[in-house]
Amino acid sequence: MRTAISVLPATCLLAAGAAAQQPVTLIVEGLDLPSLPGAVVTGIDSPAANGPGGYAVSVGVSGTTTGDVIWGSYDGTAPASVLATQGTYLGFDQGSFEFSVGVSAQGFVSYSSVLNPGSLDSVWTNDNLIVAKEGDAIPTLPGKVWRFASRPGFTDSAEPYFVGGIDDAGGADNGNGVFKGFVPVAVIKSGDVVPGLPLPLASGSSVDFDVRFSPDGTRYLLPVDLEGASAADDFALVLSGAGLTIGGTLVRELTLMPAALQVDPAEAWDNFDFMGLTDDGSYMFTGDTDGPIATDEIVVIDGQIALREGDVIAGQTLTGAIEGAAYSPIKDLSLTWDVVGSGGDLEAVLFNGRVVALEGDPADLDFDGIPEVGSSIVGFGGIAAHAQSGDRTIYLTADVDTLGTSSTTDDTEILLSIPVRDLEADGQAISVSTGGSVNFTLFTRRDVDVDFYYLLGSVSGTAPGIPIDGLVLPLNFDAYFSYTLANANSPLLPGSFGAPDALGVGDAALVIPAGTDPSLAGITVSHAYVTLGVSSVIAVTSISNAVDVTLLP
Repeated sequence: MRTAISVLPATCLLAAGAAAQQPVTLIVEGLDLPSLPGAVVTGIDSPAANGPGGYAVSVGVSGTTTGDVIWGSYDGTAPASVLATQGTYLGFDQGSFEFSVGVSAQGFVSYSSVLNPGSLDSVWTNDNLIVAKEGDAIPTLPGKVWRFASRPGFTDSAEPYFVGGIDDAGGADNGNGVFKGFVPVAVIKSGDVVPGLPLPLASGSSVDFDVRFSPDGTRYLLPVDLEGASAADDFALVLSGAGLTIGGTLVRELTLMPAALQVDPAEAWDNFDFMGLTDDGSYMFTGDTDGPIATDEIVVIDGQIALREGDVIAGQTLTGAIEGAAYSPIKDLSLTWDVVGSGGDLEAVLFNGRVVALEGDPADLDFDGIPEVGSSIVGFGGIAAHAQSGDRTIYLTADVDTLGTSSTTDDTEILLSIPVRDLEADGQAISVSTGGSVNFTLFTRRDVDVDFYYLLGSVSGTAPGIPIDGLVLPLNFDAYFSYTLANANSPLLPGSFGAPDALGVGDAALVIPAGTDPSLAGITVSHAYVTLGVSSVIAVTSISNAVDVTLLP
């Protein structure tokens, strides 16, 4: 067997792109909805996702089926199909579905529709249960009736939730609240006195629609409007029944941020947008500050600013307002946010701070897995994320131009999934004669203890692999494996050992000089990494997928 150094020559980057797998097109406007032949897609709303792997989206169709349907997969394992259909149920004709839906792996979807007769707002689960209907009594609030029911979702523990308007029996506006359960219980509502807030919630519609529950349904995060406050400082954040504090102070508009988070001594919180929460209490919110406009847009995770407008991440400068955000059950952060391009700002999809899709990318429009020549993504829409073992997937909509025009009326809307693996590479093949490099992005798991990562390699395959601490590293033991284990951060594999950044990402590369032994052409070089947690003992806490690079002449 050759020694490790002779086995791996320098590499020539023959394929490049964002550090993620090719996006997968799920739905295309103007084509039949998959699983529903003859039903042509006329519109696609924002997707929803759950932790076990399920996803759902409201889709407008015409043809053999006309109206709105909820399409997706409860658990991500079963093939996507129609989960609910606009129609006549329980004596009511459903109108168009609201853009917001929820999906539970236990076989439920939630959605909102205006019902006739009566033009009544409502929230449903599946096609057989009205959870709330405008004008009906609220079963858990005596003397109160529903004024509206909107923005439904589902927890992973199979509980529906939504924002409902509250009237008294005489029709007077009593504000609104967040409700949860098949028999809806108010989690928080207008007029409530919440610990940690200086004022009660406003008597009007004080509960913001941007509420998020943890997957198990035990925690929630949302902005609320305070009674008697000015328009400049009326919103604050509530986390699971108490005002959210960072550095000992309430997160409220016009309240000074902790000094460690400021870019100037007078910077204060100002506006709150997208929310996210996990079972162990990790939280995320986006918004902006009253600081300099070039740096005022922020992402906060667990009391720290994870990303700020103006940050440069892997050569990409963040700019403008965040247009969408999702925080998965394993703490992955997905965003749509502009980056500065050579010809102007470009809308980007980011996964834990790294660009995985970009305005201008081509798109597959006929489900063959090959992007169409001349197609170009011109914008991204609603975003959702889920996490399951080996699958960290982003779901979002995109508008695609195929005619090269500046008009948006001739664009095609699509639903995409972007699967992100723990280990990604920007190349798949290397020339041993010309040399070069392939870059690796290590998306370490943020739900386990990770102090360090270690990228290792093999030239003898990925199976059966090497058992480590109850896991299996998908690399076979050989001379190259021994070399990578004994020579961390060598010129051959720079960045192979290190600590991930604040969002759990690391960078490494396979680099070999030109003019390497031509007999090595045809070898497949595999790499994978382990993460290490350091407490009282050093333990392997996770293992990545393997990525192959083929050596060419």
